[in-house]
Amino acid sequence: ATVSVLYWMYTCNVASDLYGKKHNVKLRLNSTPSYLELVNHIECHFDVAVRSTRPEGYLDVPFKVHVIKIYDCILSKWVDLYSTAQLTQDCQLYAFQPENTWHSDMQGKIPKAKAVVTWCAAYGEARRKRGMRVDRDSDNPPSRASKLRSVFGDLDIGSKGYVLLSDLKMAMKLLGIKVSEGTMPSLFRKADRVRDGHLDFEEWTRFAQDHPNFLDALFFRARPVWNDATAKLAANEELLALRRQRERAIDQVRTRRAQWQQRTALEKKLETQRKESEIARLQAEIATIKEHAALDELYYTTTDKKS
Repeated sequence: ATVSVLYWMYTCNVASDLYGKKHNVKLRLNSTPSYLELVNHIECHFDVAVRSTRPEGYLDVPFKVHVIKIYDCILSKWVDLYSTAQLTQDCQLYAFQPENTWHSDMQGKIPKAKAVVTWCAAYGEARRKRGMRVDRDSDNPPSRASKLRSVFGDLDIGSKGYVLLSDLKMAMKLLGIKVSEGTMPSLFRKADRVRDGHLDFEEWTRFAQDHPNFLDALFFRARPVWNDATAKLAANEELLALRRQRERAIDQVRTRRAQWQQRTALEKKLETQRKESEIARLQAEIATIKEHAALDELYYTTTDKKS
């Protein structure tokens, strides 16, 4: 048998806050991504994670990257990521979502990065497809058992009772899920414990337990739960977040301007005081010189008379 060896060119750790809990995953890519490609990978992974971990009663709002921070080991602090030129091998990133009613980043310890199956949709493709209905899990997130059975049934083309690698590849193609070349054959061989070329439900269950994020990707990508009401509410929440951000930026500008004006006025006042002090000193020196000159004149006049 031929064994494929995967050489990962670039690895980064990405953390984010999902419903008050920190998540940290290790993404493995074939090359250093562009900024937009990196955002695409992060949004694909965490949008599925949001739907999988959403507590009961919470609105199903799509995950969207607002700001990315990178931990600078030289400066020993978090800084804004504005270019992938800042990326280093195995660096730590943090993806912030827009602040809204349903989400607010909480301070907390970032856990150790967990290795996951790195996948993404085509760049520019919508994270959620529009649908005429709201999916069954719109109010109550599905259980792991229901996801296992549902995805296995979707993959088992022809109701064979097992899943072939070709079935998995076909499903990924239909769902727009892309992974690095050689990833799925390698994972499939590891899951196929009896080496019969297919996965029965027990093998599929073990595979899904080892790679829960990939199970969630297959499950949720097939169930868009995107409707006009959700889209409108999410858009309004994002608009409000952007407005609040804009207001904060304007307030910062106003504050900096007020500080600059105050500093300029203080500098002018100090400069005026310095000039007045210098003028007073010069006037005092002139007065002293005049006084000495007058005394000298008086002295010489008196001396002349005596002579």
